[in-house]
Amino acid sequence: MTTTAPQKRIVRCGWCSSGDHEHCAVAIEMESKDGKARKGTKYPWFCPCEDCARMFPGRTRCTNCKRYDVIVDGASHCADEDNCAKYRKKRRAENPAMQQIDEIRRELEVKGPIDPEDPSLRRKVRQTSSKAKEGKCLCCGEPTRGGKFLPGHDSRYVSAQAAAYDAFPHRHDEGAKAIYDAMQALGPALHAKWIKMVEKLRKKATDGDK
Repeated sequence: MTTTAPQKRIVRCGWCSSGDHEHCAVAIEMESKDGKARKGTKYPWFCPCEDCARMFPGRTRCTNCKRYDVIVDGASHCADEDNCAKYRKKRRAENPAMQQIDEIRRELEVKGPIDPEDPSLRRKVRQTSSKAKEGKCLCCGEPTRGGKFLPGHDSRYVSAQAAAYDAFPHRHDEGAKAIYDAMQALGPALHAKWIKMVEKLRKKATDGDK
């Protein structure tokens, strides 16, 4: 039941407060709670904007279909109830969100109520690899988490391999070649670091001979 109630608010609607009078709500359906009742008496609240009254004299808006400049009754509802209902039905049918809701309802009618115990409705947990990565440090042989070195052991390994390589009298020896190939296989970064270390050891030996 909708009745007319005295204005309880003297503030303008949000559109008018921001200066956008073109979209003024004109009328909003409010609800007055009577005591502890869950449903109260509904009544239209009219925006008391004097600017709108001057720019749009006699402007009306239905609180049901939200159309402007239609003939309304004292409760701010369309006087032509049938036309109002048809317009709302048409607008609902064109609403993508309502179309999706209707589709879900149709599926429920065909499939029946949703079973909360249905395994297909359970949240799928992303499957991760349970196989832990394992490896051994090339420097000390201790286990790693998949890497080739423990933290800080790469530099120690490079130094040891540089010293071993420098110990060979000729770089064409089989042992020297094996070390060179092994360091090259570790990647360009460690290989370059190893070459610098070898050059540093050779320079140190040359300066010592002098």
